[in-house]
Amino acid sequence: MVDNHDTGVKKAAAFEFPSLISAYNHKNIYGAEQDEAFEKAVAFATVIIKSLKDAQDEISTAERICEEATLHSDTVFGGDTIAELHEFNMLWSSFFNGEKAPEVGAVMWFDPQQNLWKAQVTPKKKGSFEFNGRKFLPDDSMEFVHAAGFFAVAKTRGQLVDFLINNREA
Repeated sequence: MVDNHDTGVKKAAAFEFPSLISAYNHKNIYGAEQDEAFEKAVAFATVIIKSLKDAQDEISTAERICEEATLHSDTVFGGDTIAELHEFNMLWSSFFNGEKAPEVGAVMWFDPQQNLWKAQVTPKKKGSFEFNGRKFLPDDSMEFVHAAGFFAVAKTRGQLVDFLINNREA
């Protein structure tokens, strides 16, 4: 793609990677300024490539975490399967959503930094604010239940499990 852009075979759009790299070119392509511009372009490209690799690694980690999650029976939780993550990854909804795992209505995990248990309703699709599972109802015994009903926090696993069984919209 970069070579095609540089050689004129196919020009990249304004903010595509080859265009961003070529923006570093200097008017005098045979002078020392071009060498300096090339070094800056390499440094920029290195940052972008590392960022893309890190993002892919994070997706792979989320996939592993979701594959290793414990799925709790839908009979216990009143119709939805609950996925219990053994460690949290913010990209879990890429794998637990209404398109990829429609039977999973909520995800729960322990937050060791805050020493709290948390649960979130799964989305209909990745990135959606529409619920796949049943929304959480207000509950004074919980540490927190979001007003929109998509997120809840409990002090103990038992408290959260009880909440997930009893305090969700029918």
